[in-house]
Amino acid sequence: QYAANTAANTFGTPDLKLASAANMPLPEPAANCPNVNLKNSLDIRKKLYAEAASMLPFAGPLGIGLDGFLSHTCVNAEVHNTFLQTAIEFGIPAALIFASLFVVIWHSLLKASRKSSEALFALCALSFAVMLSLIYGRLSQDGLLFATLGYGAAIASTGSRTPLTAS
Repeated sequence: QYAANTAANTFGTPDLKLASAANMPLPEPAANCPNVNLKNSLDIRKKLYAEAASMLPFAGPLGIGLDGFLSHTCVNAEVHNTFLQTAIEFGIPAALIFASLFVVIWHSLLKASRKSSEALFALCALSFAVMLSLIYGRLSQDGLLFATLGYGAAIASTGSRTPLTAS
């Protein structure tokens, strides 16, 4: 516990006690996972989403810190949804900014994709990465998501260089 608090203070990650709006402690994970079949992926995800939903009020505006959800779940796994994990670990304002970034870039690519094959490719790649992150996402390991977001932003801001032609 001391090492986690020291690392949190050193790197600027919010301490779990400071993250809660009312300085209430986070709910303790269950000692075991009753009614969860640990050999069934859907059962595990339902439990993770339920635990994530119950933690949202405790996240506060700054969240509980990167990979903080991992230590507060009885399944000992991430929530497997990048946007929900962002809301819990960095706070709801950060999750709204993060989601709006995707919406703006995706919409820009959608408009540009009518004229450009490169924008169409970036739109498809970003859509694929977002779908993966909604099912398998882990914020600290979502390199594909951030790479396609950057690529999409570059294409959307500079315009496409490859015109869309009929074959």
